[in-house]
Amino acid sequence: MDGEGIKPFSGVFTALVTPFLVGGEVDYPSLIRLIDQQKGAKVSGLVVLGTTGETPTLTIAEQERVVATVVEHYQGEGEIIIGTGTNSTASTLESCQRAVSWGVKDFLIATPYYNKPKQDGLFAHYSAVAEQFTDCRIVLYDVPGRTACHFAAETVLALQAKYQNIVAVKDASGDLTKMNIYKKQAKPGFSLLSGDDPLLLPTLEMGGDGIVSVASNLIPAEIVQVYNCFAKGELASASKLFEQKLSLYQALFKESNPIPVKWFMNKNKIIAHNILRLPLTPLSEELVTQYSKEFLGE
Repeated sequence: MDGEGIKPFSGVFTALVTPFLVGGEVDYPSLIRLIDQQKGAKVSGLVVLGTTGETPTLTIAEQERVVATVVEHYQGEGEIIIGTGTNSTASTLESCQRAVSWGVKDFLIATPYYNKPKQDGLFAHYSAVAEQFTDCRIVLYDVPGRTACHFAAETVLALQAKYQNIVAVKDASGDLTKMNIYKKQAKPGFSLLSGDDPLLLPTLEMGGDGIVSVASNLIPAEIVQVYNCFAKGELASASKLFEQKLSLYQALFKESNPIPVKWFMNKNKIIAHNILRLPLTPLSEELVTQYSKEFLGE
């Protein structure tokens, strides 16, 4: 955000939850209401089928219908990005092909989890996607807390330098020094997105371009306002707005995402039910009591 012009991905992108009914089925009416709320707040885009969406628990048929619902109700309003990463290069390619068949050509690809590839393996993994899907845009996703996979800054830089369709990184490593390295060394137009709501303002202050936000499921207009104030140079206002909600941002990650945000969304009548699919379980009674008092005045 320093006069380089509009980058491929900048602003606030909501990592959409997947609402469920009491019986466990996907709650499409709640999903449509959530999409409409996002449109009203003018977020820059929606990230579908990510961790926040409990994607590992969705069948392929459910994934397809969720994407179709988002495309039907949001296309033309902003970017639509689909999480397509797996811990197999072959299945990641298949996932990307499905996304294309569903009408979406922007991918968020997390580092492979569980099998812990080396850096040359990561380079080959992302290269395979970039070379097969040359007319699609790829967002690299560094989230070691979930994948147990270290994504070296040097590997990210090498990938974005070699492939024009690798256009952004979502960094949820919590390591702002990596963002600083990318800012100084990445190609012009390479977008730097935070994956941590509590680090939105620090990321913008060091030259980042936006955020893939969990909190914007709950308060999208407020997150967008922080970004817009910063983008306009209203730094004091951006800081004040950010600090006002910082305790909420932090609360959303006291237990595994999306457990807390779904509880808050149900309390605020954004989604009809506070239902998760196993192995995720509802917010602990201790935090229910704490959050009800601290944030809801109950």
